[in-house]
Amino acid sequence: MSESYYTYGDSGVLINKMNFREAAKAEKIEQIITTYRLQQMMTAKKVLGSFDEEHIRRIHRRLFSDVYAWAGEFRTVDLAKGHTSFLPAAFIDRGLRHLRDSVQAKNKLTYRDREAFAEAFAPVYNDLNHIHPFREGNGRTQREFVRQIAWHHGFDMKYTPHQQARLFEASVADDEKKAAAALAEGLTES
Repeated sequence: MSESYYTYGDSGVLINKMNFREAAKAEKIEQIITTYRLQQMMTAKKVLGSFDEEHIRRIHRRLFSDVYAWAGEFRTVDLAKGHTSFLPAAFIDRGLRHLRDSVQAKNKLTYRDREAFAEAFAPVYNDLNHIHPFREGNGRTQREFVRQIAWHHGFDMKYTPHQQARLFEASVADDEKKAAAALAEGLTES
């Protein structure tokens, strides 16, 4: 599939279920809907899977299914933002299998405090950012995935705008120490 599967012509506006073709309008409704869905998931505090590829799909589908027909589907086009190139679409499955194996190995361990948890899962956060499995919504999906891992280990994760900016910077730089510090900032014992 080509980029035309995702956008209205060359406009760059993602094809959405409301058929909004103005970028500002489309982005605003996406933000409203996904914020609502995210609040539902945070309130339920329910882990949506077993920390594998399907779990990541399920989170994305839950967040974006009201907005995009392709919610929960891995992207079929290569993607870059600014100076950052993400894993080519042809390697997403392989990247996610590697991520799954890493998460499942880490989930067998216990973490004495939030710093130890953050240090262990910062590479997962950065790796999922590099994989960038979806055409849109990767940051929100990866934050929710890591939040659910935190719940699994008895922690709660609250993302502040400042923390999200630090996580973004750490992901772009692929800096695990900065990612760990930013993750630890939002963790509390639940």
